[in-house]
Amino acid sequence: MTIDLSRLPQNTNDRYVEFYTDEIRYLVLYGSAASGKSYFVAQKIIYRILTQQNHRFLVLRKVARTLRHSVFQSLLDILSQWKIIHLFDIVKTDMTITYKPTNSTIIFAGLDDVEKIKSIAGITSIFIEEATEITQSDFTQIDLRLRGETPSYKQIILCFNPISESNWVKKYWFDIKKKNSKVIKTTYLDNRYIDEEYKSVLDELQYSNQDLYKIYALGEFGVLRGVIYGDITIIDKLPSIPFEFDTIGVDFGFTDPTAAVRCCISGNDLYLDELIYDTGLITKEIIDMLPKQTHIYCDSAEPDRILEMQRAGLWALPAIKDVVAGINRVKSYKIYITASSVSTIRDLQTYSWKLDKEGKPLDIPDHMNSHSCDSIRYSVHTATQGKVSTKSFNLKGL
Repeated sequence: MTIDLSRLPQNTNDRYVEFYTDEIRYLVLYGSAASGKSYFVAQKIIYRILTQQNHRFLVLRKVARTLRHSVFQSLLDILSQWKIIHLFDIVKTDMTITYKPTNSTIIFAGLDDVEKIKSIAGITSIFIEEATEITQSDFTQIDLRLRGETPSYKQIILCFNPISESNWVKKYWFDIKKKNSKVIKTTYLDNRYIDEEYKSVLDELQYSNQDLYKIYALGEFGVLRGVIYGDITIIDKLPSIPFEFDTIGVDFGFTDPTAAVRCCISGNDLYLDELIYDTGLITKEIIDMLPKQTHIYCDSAEPDRILEMQRAGLWALPAIKDVVAGINRVKSYKIYITASSVSTIRDLQTYSWKLDKEGKPLDIPDHMNSHSCDSIRYSVHTATQGKVSTKSFNLKGL
């Protein structure tokens, strides 16, 4: 079967075209938000599946569930756009994509499921999405998995935004020149498909927070000033102790992610566990992902979605939205968060005050990476006001 790929360069951002055929072992793509790097990697994976034999691609991220609405969905979108999706067997439950003519397979896994990764044999290439989420030790183990004779070149592709200078990727890929590696920087200006609204969001950062602009628009490593929640402790799982408050906060989104975080308070300690962090979710999907019999405090600007949740039997209420008071309430606790809450960890580590012209923090938070932080604020600030008992809830009349 012959598939015409002659127009592939025209359908790819110019900056990436040459890397379709790059065979170096370590291809490191980093830079600003919305630079199109992850989407290109999805294109390259499909290109190699179509033009080479006997592939078993492994697509990794720290937590497996975060792949479903990122790389997995991008691959499905590309197969549809190229009008070749009928040539693939797609198992959405296990997140596998198999090219029927050659039986080459794309497998998705998270480092939170080590046993699944150990059971995958014959890997030919690996893609690590959001490489800053994993540790250097994680990477070493992944690197050791790519070995043996394969019919085509073996390659590990890493993608990330350079959020913190202290992250392992800075020393590993930038401070010391590594053999058999190529490091490529791109920004949102390299992505001709970026939507104008998000482009404006990135452009505006230069006026509200130069540190965030440097990282998210220019794609440079930096140190953030004015970080709101700087001191957090990462734990393996929530402790098995009685909590005074055990609630959920929800910040609705669609183009932006919907964020839902479980917030548990014991004394002066606040424990967090990410439940949802995905784009494109309708209210029914959110309902299906949240537990009943738990108080849920939601963005009060979306009363129709809250009512739909109530009618579905969820204990959902509009949250108190006093921003500064809510932030101060959250900051009054020692914050612990589960290691699987990768998006919320990133938000907490980068959520910052806007800066004045002299670089001094203002009492206004920047919107960038605010989604999880808003959901936490809704939950903690509203629950601890003493206005609603966490032991009873009446949905009569809804």
